[in-house]
Amino acid sequence: MSEEQIRLSASSLGLMLDCERCFWLKIVKKVDRPNGPFPSLPGGIDAVMKKHFDAYRSKGLPPELVGKVDGKLFDDIELIDKWRNWRTGLSVVDNNIKLVAAFDDLLVNDGKFIPFDVKTKGWKPKVDAKDHYQHQMDIYAYVLLRNGYEISDHAYLAFYYPDIANGDGSIQFMTDVVKVDIKLDHAVQMLKDAAKVIEGREPKAADKCEFCGWNTALNKCQ
Repeated sequence: MSEEQIRLSASSLGLMLDCERCFWLKIVKKVDRPNGPFPSLPGGIDAVMKKHFDAYRSKGLPPELVGKVDGKLFDDIELIDKWRNWRTGLSVVDNNIKLVAAFDDLLVNDGKFIPFDVKTKGWKPKVDAKDHYQHQMDIYAYVLLRNGYEISDHAYLAFYYPDIANGDGSIQFMTDVVKVDIKLDHAVQMLKDAAKVIEGREPKAADKCEFCGWNTALNKCQ
């Protein structure tokens, strides 16, 4: 592959963990998985939640987080707003790979930074829900550390999900906050694996990859 800079993120590395072939096609051949209809509700809630946290940034923690997390919200609103955008997020460069972290938010406790991410669910999250986002929190902590920020040994996920409909047409949400232990070695290994996949030949499809399975079945029919 050419020496042009390659941008990776927690999302693209998550794709690699799901299927190395789909990751290789996306990064090397610029071929994305087909997109289905994407609901606008999660994006709308995400925008509302960012405004919600910003309103409390100079006051303390939002009520639903009090007693559930340590530290306080990172108080530099201009910087966190910049880091929320994948185009201007905090990044680190190794050789020709640029790893970008686009945070939802950050907590700070005794000078240590704590990644904090908001997830919207349609129901109460299962016990293993945090496992799906382990790589994301590891990447966020790794990028912070590489940029000279002292980090905590954990991160937080806040799951928001609907509970009941109020009589006035509004919907009440519940919040489950989950602590995630940071695994920096996992982040380092993911980057090594990503570089190896990118520089190698087209990998085999993951056994349970529905996209590769669909593509194989389609080719057989032609």
